[in-house]
Amino acid sequence: ERVRLHRILGAALVFFVQFLGGHPASCIHLLLACGLVWLLRVFLPMEATVGRLRSALFSALGIGAAVGLGFALAAAQWLPVVEYAQNSGAKIVRAETLKGQSLIATDPRYLIGLVFPYANGYPDGVSPFEIRQATHLPNTNELAPGFVGTIPLILALFAAITLFRRREVRLWAIIALISAAIAIKFPGVDHLVRLIPGLNVAQNARLLVVTALGLAILSGFGLQELTSLLLQRAEMIRLRKTMKWCAISLCAIAVIGAVMLFAAKGLILKRGYAKAEANYKVSDAHEHDLDYV
Repeated sequence: ERVRLHRILGAALVFFVQFLGGHPASCIHLLLACGLVWLLRVFLPMEATVGRLRSALFSALGIGAAVGLGFALAAAQWLPVVEYAQNSGAKIVRAETLKGQSLIATDPRYLIGLVFPYANGYPDGVSPFEIRQATHLPNTNELAPGFVGTIPLILALFAAITLFRRREVRLWAIIALISAAIAIKFPGVDHLVRLIPGLNVAQNARLLVVTALGLAILSGFGLQELTSLLLQRAEMIRLRKTMKWCAISLCAIAVIGAVMLFAAKGLILKRGYAKAEANYKVSDAHEHDLDYV
């Protein structure tokens, strides 16, 4: 909002330090998040005045200068990485994978990872076999960064509903939704992402870190508003009824889910072991015996 040289230099220092982290995809995701914050701060609310547009232009130039200077300071890190990436096997594999996908690619079952990221087992080596062989769920382990806990999630939803007219709440709600849509390859959004250099080959499931950031900030607004309502004792009866029905609904879902999982446990294990054995018998060369697998 107030572009000054010392602020540009300070921002450049922050970008410089994180560019040295050695993980290009995370740098791309950070730049995307910063770009979304800038864009939404410019257009929320929509006031197309000459002064506002001029301020937006100066801020865009300031951010561009900060990012550019950060890249220049960290050139020793990212120049070799760019050279490597252009000639790496990973680029070829990702490009072939994208070509093999349909124009609008998503899997509704992937959404389970937003609530229960380890639904199909933990990362390498913890599960006795790949539970995905039984459930046919896609790998949801990388969606774990989007999980913030039940209470922050409820407070975030409370803020998004009751305080949506506030500029900051709308800003972070939109950022959380956009990053989540990219992470789960939401139809239409995924098609656009494929056209953006960097994002088209990155593991964008990690963008749920940005979703978690948005939910965490929204939960702060939700806690502040809830505390204010309690102190003012405003609409206490209505609030109690709402919380009661929310609690009853959550308990019912938890009980039904637990019963269904326990009922299906034997079938899941039986099917998983059968799949593992079938895959084992495909080849004669094995590092371990069948019992170990």
